[in-house]
Amino acid sequence: QNLLIAERAGWDFIEFFIRMSPVTMLNLLPDEFHSNPSYVGSKKKWIFLVCQGAFILNRDYYLHDWFALDDMTAQSFKASRDFKLCIGQYNGVDCEVWNLKNVEIQLNNLMLVELREVLISCSALSFAAVCRSSQLVSWHKTNKFCGRCGKKNTISSTEHCFLCSHCNLTNYPKISPCIIVVVINEDKCLLARQPSWPKGMYSALAGFIEAGESAEEAIRREIIEEVGILVSDVHYFGSQSWPFPGQLMLGYIAYAKSNKLTINKEEISDANWFKYDQLPSGIPPSTIMSGKLIRYAVSKMVRTNES
Repeated sequence: QNLLIAERAGWDFIEFFIRMSPVTMLNLLPDEFHSNPSYVGSKKKWIFLVCQGAFILNRDYYLHDWFALDDMTAQSFKASRDFKLCIGQYNGVDCEVWNLKNVEIQLNNLMLVELREVLISCSALSFAAVCRSSQLVSWHKTNKFCGRCGKKNTISSTEHCFLCSHCNLTNYPKISPCIIVVVINEDKCLLARQPSWPKGMYSALAGFIEAGESAEEAIRREIIEEVGILVSDVHYFGSQSWPFPGQLMLGYIAYAKSNKLTINKEEISDANWFKYDQLPSGIPPSTIMSGKLIRYAVSKMVRTNES
């Protein structure tokens, strides 16, 4: 009925949501985390606390699907708050991220957890909210001044956007698209490692999409640059935010045209073919895109070899 009203009024889909009252909007939100720069006016709030890039969480956070703190718990840190941003809603309840200048109180039942460790432990429910919180804090801290004229920016009251009143430049959170790909050759998959990684740790090949490239072109270029092989039959798998500081990982499966590797030591320290039932001891967890991709590739090879 609401969409019919919007259509008769001549609103497009986006304008419909902008014009909706907070109460009406609350009824339309899905029963999960919903990204939104505006408040719906819920009586309580969920708060993500960030201090120097790390998150303050309950000590047993990894036992729960939802990592945010209730607003009563967060109030203890209000004096240390540098700024706050609305990040959206969870089950219709407003969610904020607070960036803290420091932590001057006893954490007691709470603990400070580094971002990477949080993401490794994250459920799908909290993953988007944690990534969004981290990315928006980083964007807010690094864009207080206009990149063109140097004057101080002001923040929009309706969206996550910095505005320069002097030269009218707008600045939105920067998202950097990256490809990440598992290459399959018969019953083996190609995995690589960086020299800084823990011993035995291997993952999928990945790289940034260059200006003017499609994701598929970036895949072919990255694979040639890093391991010197050609691929075909590139298939999209899925995407996931990766807030270091603002990547969007686009996951793919590809098939090798040959198996002879020429490793570019300036890009990676090692790469090798691993049979699906003989993977290295350290592969990424299933909560992040590289881990999801590897497990999906293994399932495809298992089905192929069993048929």
